[in-house]
Amino acid sequence: MDVMAAEPSGSRRGGRPGWVRWTIRIVVLVLVVWIAVSGVVLFKTRQHANDGLDALERARGQIDGAGLLRGAATAELRKAKQAFADAHALADGPVLAPWRAIPLVGGNLDSVESLTAAAEQVATVGERAADEASKLLHDDPTTGPERLALLGKLAKITRHARGRLREVDLGGDFFLFGPLGDARERFQERFDQVRTGLENATAAAEGVEDLLRGPRSYLVLGANNAEMRAGSGMLLSVGVAGFEGGSFNLGDMRSTTDFPLPAGAVALPPELQQLWGFAPITQDWRWLGTSPRFDVTAPLAAEMWERATGQRVDGVLAVDPVTVQALLAAQGPVDVDGRHLSSADVLEYLLRGQYDLVDASDPEQVARRDQLSTVAKAAVDTLSTRAWNADGLVQDLSKAGQGRHVLAWSRDPAEQRAWEAAGIAGVLEPDSLAVSVLNTGGNKLDQFLQVKSRLGIRPNADGGSDATVDLHFTNTAPADLPPYVGGPYGGTDLVAGEYQGLVSVNTPGAGSLPKMTGLDSLLVLGRDGPTKTVAAGPLRLKPGEQATVIVRFALPDGFGSMLVASSARVPPISWVFRGVGWDDNAPYRVHW
Repeated sequence: MDVMAAEPSGSRRGGRPGWVRWTIRIVVLVLVVWIAVSGVVLFKTRQHANDGLDALERARGQIDGAGLLRGAATAELRKAKQAFADAHALADGPVLAPWRAIPLVGGNLDSVESLTAAAEQVATVGERAADEASKLLHDDPTTGPERLALLGKLAKITRHARGRLREVDLGGDFFLFGPLGDARERFQERFDQVRTGLENATAAAEGVEDLLRGPRSYLVLGANNAEMRAGSGMLLSVGVAGFEGGSFNLGDMRSTTDFPLPAGAVALPPELQQLWGFAPITQDWRWLGTSPRFDVTAPLAAEMWERATGQRVDGVLAVDPVTVQALLAAQGPVDVDGRHLSSADVLEYLLRGQYDLVDASDPEQVARRDQLSTVAKAAVDTLSTRAWNADGLVQDLSKAGQGRHVLAWSRDPAEQRAWEAAGIAGVLEPDSLAVSVLNTGGNKLDQFLQVKSRLGIRPNADGGSDATVDLHFTNTAPADLPPYVGGPYGGTDLVAGEYQGLVSVNTPGAGSLPKMTGLDSLLVLGRDGPTKTVAAGPLRLKPGEQATVIVRFALPDGFGSMLVASSARVPPISWVFRGVGWDDNAPYRVHW
């Protein structure tokens, strides 16, 4: 008899039964496959989420108030909604469900599910609002009540969407893994943009509705970009517009030189007095735009008008030839004094063509010197005499507003909030950077002054940053300019085509006082509201000459971006920062 007992089937001495081993192998295999599949699902979830974020990124410039109203972002919002829906379906699916039992991992998965659901909801709300508003803008109202009804419906759409966004929950942000935390931060930024866009669209629609319902009276200032001030053209004409019942009327526009004021009739705010007290700001309307802060200079204009005429106005509007061009683009051409003007030719006519036959030395031709007011009135009248091209008006006027070509101020705080929401209040932010050139030559040469700016940022020893703005100027004035455009203006020592002006730069208020080199006389240095400012001159350039002016200032630790403001110049200032270039037709935020 064999002394060795037979080993039981399916087992080994000191080992596990075979079925146990096979069970363990199967479990391990299932775990490996599940982990692998989870990895694939997580990868696809992240891919879909990134596709949605990329779609929102592409829609970034279109989800402001005007863009949402016009439906400009609808296609990208629709893509984002679908991408986020796909990501949410995967995140909420059965493959990833078991991971929720693991404390830290489960929290991150819950965050993925909440974030993708929230992202889908935000994109859906934005898409629906944009789609409904854009369809509404294709109804072109013709009467005052129809205009008020349209604006009321737009406000209702955006108010409803804004309410829906209040229900959105982004989920927790506690101990999120790096990529997820980054994605949440990216989405939070886009979410804030959509929410702000809807808030601004609501405020703008409600504000315009209230203005048109009236009764309101607004002082209207005609600005000329061929002769610049800070953040606007020189204010050369003035009149009053009345609003009531959805309709409005712009009265006769007259030269601002018809309304001079004695010294001291209107007091300057202390800051402006300290900075620009040497200039006749509240005596001569042409000097009113020394600061780009329209929220400060517009109330002065209202007070100056009341002192000069006894009439109290509810607000102030400033418009320039670019605004007129935008109106004609939306509403169609006009005929003025036998001349047919369209959006294609009105800008060149107002900046130069109208002066071809004007003799600057003949006082009898004063009335013909500037037809901006006449053409502007004809363009504005189309809003009362023709059906509104609502979609075109939102598109074209919003572009003009971004470039500071139309500016608005109101005594009423709610109405003022509307102009801020629409981006036409002309305010400077605490982190604003604004470059201006103020024409002091008495000519119309700003249209030939080419301005190029290069922004540099580098870290300094204090943990903050040193900023440099290199401004390069070129006078491109041709030789065949009419005297009223090219000068020289009487009483100056300029030659024909020679540009003379002051260079003024506003920098972030938290930074150091700016220093300017390249010009002989420092004229202004100090705080201008939320910013600091420096101005120097004279900048003098004969045709073909160039000059460089450099502005330097320091920014504190933690300061990582600036908002480069529009200058309202025609042509615009061209900027370059770290290889990226843009024209200042709209505010532009730089990050570092």
